[in-house]
Amino acid sequence: MKKFLRLCILAIFVLGILSFFKTIGFAEGVYVQTDNGKVYDSSPEFKEIPKWSGNVDANGYATGQGVLQWYLDSKPVERYEGTMLEGKMSGQGTFTWPDKTKYVGSFSNDFRNGYGTLTWPNGDKYEGYFVDDLKSGQGTLTWSDGTKYVGTFKNDKRNGYGTLTWPNGDKYEGYFVDDTESGRGKFTWTNGDSYVGNFSNNAANGQGIYTWANGNYYEGNFVNWYRDGYGTYYSKDGTIIMQGKWSKDNFIGK
Repeated sequence: MKKFLRLCILAIFVLGILSFFKTIGFAEGVYVQTDNGKVYDSSPEFKEIPKWSGNVDANGYATGQGVLQWYLDSKPVERYEGTMLEGKMSGQGTFTWPDKTKYVGSFSNDFRNGYGTLTWPNGDKYEGYFVDDLKSGQGTLTWSDGTKYVGTFKNDKRNGYGTLTWPNGDKYEGYFVDDTESGRGKFTWTNGDSYVGNFSNNAANGQGIYTWANGNYYEGNFVNWYRDGYGTYYSKDGTIIMQGKWSKDNFIGK
């Protein structure tokens, strides 16, 4: 009985916390009446004023091709040029933020959904698929310094299989988890060295094979790129040079 009462109290506490966050938390979107039809405001907490230049449907909602300009303290901020459906961004359009960040592509239900290109003021650019404003699916992210990722995204991060290439020519091909090299992969350096094996947290961790440009190679365990644990160092013809335990790249012995 006491256990049941404790569970009830815990449930009431959790529900109270959720209710609290819903109350103070994040305002839900609302429709706003402009001087030319109703449009959807997904962030009413910012208290921006919209102005729609386009058609209005029979129910009074912004529709078709036009321009939706948002104002804050009488100053223009976000701007959308494209098609609307029932007061929401839907179809092809261009959305520009005050800092000149720009998205050109597909919208649905007032979100970036489908294929599009998102460009930042510093020159970074993403081309690929979105789901509810988040990078999701196949895409290419190019940084202004020339670093490029081509592969799978999920929840706005590199997740799944992809290829990351640096400006100097170094390259990683393999799996990512939340923007980090994690899982099976291959790293190739421009000097001719390569590593094939397991990664976690952007480093060789676990079993793998590191091959030097001269053909010699090590097969065994790694910890944060170090030969660490049991492994074997071979010459390029397969002759064993050292075999046994290693610690931070130092051979300890058998």
